[in-house]
Amino acid sequence: MKILVIRGRNLTSLAGDFALELDKPPLDRMGLFAITGATGAGKSTLLDAMCLALFDCTPRLEQGGGVLVGRAGEDEKARVKDTDARGMLRRGAAEGLAEVEFLGRDGKRYVANWSVRRAHKRLDGAIQSPEMSLTEVASGQRFGAKKGEVLKAIEEKLGLSFEQFRRSALLAQGEFAAFLRAKEKDRAELLERMTGTEVYSRMSLAAHQRHRQVQEALEKLQRGVEAISLLSEEARRQEEEGLAREEAARAEAQAVQSRAEHAVGWYRTRADLVSREREAEAELERARRALEDAEPRRLEWERVRAAEDLRAPVSALDEATAALTARDAELTARRSEEAVAREVDRGAEVVRLEAESRRDAAVKAEEAARPELEAAEALDGEIQRAEEQARDAVRARDEALASEQRARAELSVLSDQEASARKRLEDIQAWRDKRGPVEPVAREWSRWETELQRYQQQARQEVAAQALLTRTRAEAEPLRLEAERREAARRESSEALRVAEEEAARAESALGAEADAARRLRREELGARQEVLKELELARKEAWEAAQALREASREVDEARKEQATATAEAEAAKARRTGLDPALREARLAFDRTRAALELSARRADLREGEPCPLCGSKEHPYAREEGPLAGLVEEGRGRVTSLENELQEVTRTESAATARAQGAEQRAARAEERGEAAARRSTSPRERWSLLRAKLTGALPAESVDAPEVEAWLAEALAEVRVHSERSRAEEELAEAQARKAKEARVRREAARTDAEAAESLWRQADEAWRRNVEAEALHLRDVEQAARGREELLAALSVAFSGWPRWEKELSTDTATFQARCVKAVKEWNAKDEELRQAEAESRSAAEKRGPVQATVELLHAQSTARAQAATGREEALARARASRGALFGGRATAEVRAALRQEREALVQALESRREDAARAARAVAVALARTEASLAARDTASTSRDRAEATLGTRLAERGLSLETVRSLLSRGAAWCADEERVLGQLRQAHDKSLLLVEERQRQRLEHESSARPSLSEEEAASARERAIADTQARVDAAARLRARLKQDDDARRSHGEQARLLEEAQRKSGVWRTLSELIGSHDGKKFKVFAQSLTLDALLHHANAHLEQLAPRYHLMRVPGYDLDLQVVDRDMGDEVRAVSSLSGGESFLVSLALALGLASLSSETTQVETLFIDEGFGTLDPETLEVALATLDALQATGRQVGIISHVSGLAERIGVQVRVVKQGAGRSRLQVVGEAGLPGARASASRRSLAMG
Repeated sequence: MKILVIRGRNLTSLAGDFALELDKPPLDRMGLFAITGATGAGKSTLLDAMCLALFDCTPRLEQGGGVLVGRAGEDEKARVKDTDARGMLRRGAAEGLAEVEFLGRDGKRYVANWSVRRAHKRLDGAIQSPEMSLTEVASGQRFGAKKGEVLKAIEEKLGLSFEQFRRSALLAQGEFAAFLRAKEKDRAELLERMTGTEVYSRMSLAAHQRHRQVQEALEKLQRGVEAISLLSEEARRQEEEGLAREEAARAEAQAVQSRAEHAVGWYRTRADLVSREREAEAELERARRALEDAEPRRLEWERVRAAEDLRAPVSALDEATAALTARDAELTARRSEEAVAREVDRGAEVVRLEAESRRDAAVKAEEAARPELEAAEALDGEIQRAEEQARDAVRARDEALASEQRARAELSVLSDQEASARKRLEDIQAWRDKRGPVEPVAREWSRWETELQRYQQQARQEVAAQALLTRTRAEAEPLRLEAERREAARRESSEALRVAEEEAARAESALGAEADAARRLRREELGARQEVLKELELARKEAWEAAQALREASREVDEARKEQATATAEAEAAKARRTGLDPALREARLAFDRTRAALELSARRADLREGEPCPLCGSKEHPYAREEGPLAGLVEEGRGRVTSLENELQEVTRTESAATARAQGAEQRAARAEERGEAAARRSTSPRERWSLLRAKLTGALPAESVDAPEVEAWLAEALAEVRVHSERSRAEEELAEAQARKAKEARVRREAARTDAEAAESLWRQADEAWRRNVEAEALHLRDVEQAARGREELLAALSVAFSGWPRWEKELSTDTATFQARCVKAVKEWNAKDEELRQAEAESRSAAEKRGPVQATVELLHAQSTARAQAATGREEALARARASRGALFGGRATAEVRAALRQEREALVQALESRREDAARAARAVAVALARTEASLAARDTASTSRDRAEATLGTRLAERGLSLETVRSLLSRGAAWCADEERVLGQLRQAHDKSLLLVEERQRQRLEHESSARPSLSEEEAASARERAIADTQARVDAAARLRARLKQDDDARRSHGEQARLLEEAQRKSGVWRTLSELIGSHDGKKFKVFAQSLTLDALLHHANAHLEQLAPRYHLMRVPGYDLDLQVVDRDMGDEVRAVSSLSGGESFLVSLALALGLASLSSETTQVETLFIDEGFGTLDPETLEVALATLDALQATGRQVGIISHVSGLAERIGVQVRVVKQGAGRSRLQVVGEAGLPGARASASRRSLAMG
């Protein structure tokens, strides 16, 4: 990579276009060149332009952040941040440019361009975003469309990133000089900044923090796994069985609830139907009352409907009346129009007669004016000829007068110029006499201006050095006190660290020998024993409950069997009795039927009535109606016998049925009891088996082998109490151990904090001590600078006294304010030079005015005679013209004849036209009178017709009103209701009738629904019993649902816990595997401050840097060889080969030797940063300001030797005298107003070039 050309436009102090062509003479043949200029001229702007074109940033601009720069009140859109590369655009410029031509690592030539502009290229426009491009010179190919793509392409063609370019092409020799003098910590920071190894600190910190995070996550997972509680298999089985029981009980409770809810619903529906029936009856009553209230409205509606037949006659009468009124108004209007038309006709006739009279007068006036018009025309021709002659005479007179005036003005100007020139000569000479001491300064001003600038620069250096010295001395005492305070703080923090370490040791020793694992194991054993004892107690209770249930079932079976036997015996006895009663009942019924048949006719006597015929014989006499025979007693006796036998048979049948039902119920109860007994026997098996299994799990004291032993309950209670006591004791021990662990942890935290504070105090003390030491060194350096500046200033005063000895108080003014004195000198010199120029101009003007004045005087006299003669001729012509104009003015007042003829003709024609118009107006008025008369007659006839129609309509209506007995006002009142009112009333009345009918139907329907519901199956429970039964059933169902939900929730919780336990265990295993990787990485490179890996990486980087630096040092100064101090990471030492490979400290090197070593390190860093790309152009922007002449010569000779390696080196410096030591220079020259320009000075063969060649020979030999 090689930089060939740097171009730019309007960048900071470099206004306009500038270019630095490194591939053209004389720079292309020089391995070493200087870039010089005054402070602030713009030397570093060249490097900024190069970096902008290549990377869109510069080393001087920090990346990111920043504040907006600009004047107060300025629009923020026109301002940029102090870290923004667009701030390089010069103030007052509309656009800026930076461009670099370079050879890429592929050997091709490229042009990188960076440009920025203001909006619309206006000076007050907002600065736009910069644009970049990359072009291959040979082919013209462009790379990238967007800025990011262009930057990537530039980095690819260069083979260097911005950071690599900074370290390989812009040599930071000053930083390496500071690196050699710095202490270990500062050296680490410098090396990190110069080599870009800060990434290793971040990697070390990241590894340490990541390991800590992984460990915290691992501990959290471990605690989570331990915190998950799982049910035992037996407990889970019991929960599942309990859930099944609760589900069955819930189903039974829901059935009871359903029956109770059905009864409640039946009563609720009945109450709702009754309520709806009452509402319908109330609605029917309201509809009936509304219909009765609307009866007057119905009658009124019928009257209005009856009056509708009269609407047509009434309307006809109204129309006829309105028509008659309209005809009356029309007749009145027509008669008024007729009168107006007659008046207009009379007026039009009068106007016509007047117009005829005016027309005749105009014709006569035109005939009378004809002779005077002919005379006026003759005078007009004569006046025209006189005017032309007078104009010619006046024009000739005016031209003569103008020529005379111009000649006199020229003569006056020449006289004034001559007098002014003589006056200026006298004033200038008097001014020069007063300012005689300025003349020697003005005649050699360039020399004295340079001396004044040197004096001003020397004075500024003295003031700056004095200010630095004063500030350094003012800072000395605070720095010394700060160092002492920091040292005391360091001792205090060291003592605090010792105390914290002792406290931590005591706290750790107080933790005891028993580990947390042993306590946790004992707690787990107690918990396991307690769980087993609880399970044993549960098994005991279940076994006891099963035995109780078995005994209860056996008792119920015995009772049921006994009741079944008794009921069976009763049923058999009732059956035998029923069998005997059946034949007796049949025999009694047969005897009863025969007796009743025999008594059939006699039984009809009861049907006979006095006076009525017998149904059998027809006789109305009934002599045996009251007689009773002996069969009547037999019938009654037979009926009683049958009834008695039937009642007895029914009773026996009921007894048999009841006994049979009791026997069947007892049998069923016995079966259910046997089933419960079998279930209890089965249930008793499981707790007994669990008792044996759980008893085997216990250690130490054991309960009885049989769960039915009487002492088991007491033993379990005592064992559980003992376990709780041990658990409480273990918990107290754990709390004590946790408190001690917290104390130990707090002590360790305090120890780490004390160690951090001690390290920070140590660092602050070292920084304060180093600052104090640097202050002492800086004070000596600044004192030397002050003395040197004072001596230089005195020498310049002696040189300036040669020219300024005649100036009063010049030394005082120069010393007080050099800039003001220099400005005064510049002003005096400018004034003297200006007066010199004015003197020469005044002498020339005086001579020229005297030479021109004589000819102009003669011309003035000749022109005066001509103007007098021409003025007399013009006066005669003007008098003749005035006489002709007076004669013409007497005719028609001077008016033109054509104007008079036209006026007379126009007046005559206008009067003729007016007469015609008046005649037409009179004819129109006569026609209007005839039309108005005809309209009046038509209106009169129409009025008579309308009156007749009105009379007929009034008669017709009167007849019909008389027939109905109504008045016209009553009819009009009824008809005012209108058809809409009738329709609305009809609709409202219909709605009322419909509402009444609807309500009636609704009442009937509601009654039917209620009766149907009451005739349906009525519940066996009353309304109050149904409500209470429903509430009990709901409570029972909810209790069963809640119990089942609790059991289901516990089972689901156990399922979730089992899944979570498995997942957490898997995650814990995976996390343990991953944590091993981070633990190993943290042990290798991790640290809380990032030093472990940073120091290791920096030591490797320093080894590589020393390798490259020693390679350059072999060429620059073979005497020295750099190496690391054994046992230290970043400390350096020097091997002096001329002293028998003696090892020396870098602090023992002289100034020139330190420069050579630091320059070798800088070149080594350039090689290290560009191992894959050869960098052939280097720039050094520092390092020469503090070198003495001898060391400077050595340094320049060393840099000259770099040309042999194929590199081109540019030195940027403001050191005076550098021009005499380097053959070719790029000077940045200030031009004032913040503007500078570039100037390349030096060619091969010049003294500077020869000196450079001799240095190369010296460096190479």
